Amino acid sequence: VSTQSTGQYYKEIVEKTQHLKPLIKSWPKSLVHGDSHMGNMRETPDTSEYRLMDWELTHVGNAVMDLGSLIVESVLPEEQVSEFLAAYGYDTTDPKSMAVLWWWRMFRACSILSYLVNSQPDLTIPAIVPWLNKYKNQVDSLMANIPSL
Repeated sequence: VSTQSTGQYYKEIVEKTQHLKPLIKSWPKSLVHGDSHMGNMRETPDTSEYRLMDWELTHVGNAVMDLGSLIVESVLPEEQVSEFLAAYGYDTTDPKSMAVLWWWRMFRACSILSYLVNSQPDLTIPAIVPWLNKYKNQVDSLMANIPSL
């Protein structure tokens, strides 16, 4: 993975997903946390419920962004994603809902991969390689399953 190869990779992703753009733009707007990941989750000691912290990126937008981010950054196995979504009341039977979720998962995985590639002077550092592989594998997996509408 390099900055140059990542740029070409993203260009290919954009070209192959243009058909989803109108759907994403037309999706209902709501309150979005904007930085939902496990590091911003805290368990309450009295109820054992989890709460989102760090609301500085909150905005009105596509709330599916938060679900996509949580899935991408969690250690949740793919087989449990439907169960996770059902717990949030997300309609996993609707192809359009799943296409929007796919989009935001791809967006988050690409954002993290891009950050890693562009912020590290040496991409062969042992501590960086597993993270690069994790997000590159997620992007590859998502690319192999581009939704069609």
